[in-house]
Amino acid sequence: MATNRPEYRDSRTPRAVKVYTIAQESRYLLIENVPALNLSDELLRTLSKFGSVEIFRKVEGSDGGEQFSDVYWAQFDTIAASRLAKRMLDDKPFYANLLRISYDFEHETPEDIRAKIQDRQIVVSNKLVPSKKKFARGKKRATVSDEPPLYGPFKPTRAAAQPVRGHPTMVESIPAPKKRRRI
Repeated sequence: MATNRPEYRDSRTPRAVKVYTIAQESRYLLIENVPALNLSDELLRTLSKFGSVEIFRKVEGSDGGEQFSDVYWAQFDTIAASRLAKRMLDDKPFYANLLRISYDFEHETPEDIRAKIQDRQIVVSNKLVPSKKKFARGKKRATVSDEPPLYGPFKPTRAAAQPVRGHPTMVESIPAPKKRRRI
């Protein structure tokens, strides 16, 4: 967190930015601070909204530091589903308790890590290579003028790009600023 931020720029609740690398994200989630009211079915139903949950179980022997809360462990089918579940449910109320969700990447196998890195390579390569639709659409556009626009990102219409004789063009229709007289 920033310590040198002016007071008027400070938020009411302090927030820290947490950045996860590819190695730290996982399809395994550790869900803490679940009320000890036998809510496993409700929690599983809530997690299933974000993707297919392959394995879901209560962690025995770990009370999460509190006597009246349980800890659960979930394995999603994809990292994207677990990422979405973590983003949507972390620090959100669940039966009057705020859930604490963290990645549990210690349970990953070498095959999981390999698949995770290959998936990231595919995602990055798809974003770097322009698709054929975008390229074809860009080729059909006609260039209007080589001159830069006068004010901001202006995209003239075809009528404005080819003025009719006798009608004012866009540049001619902009009034000149008036000179102010000093008194």
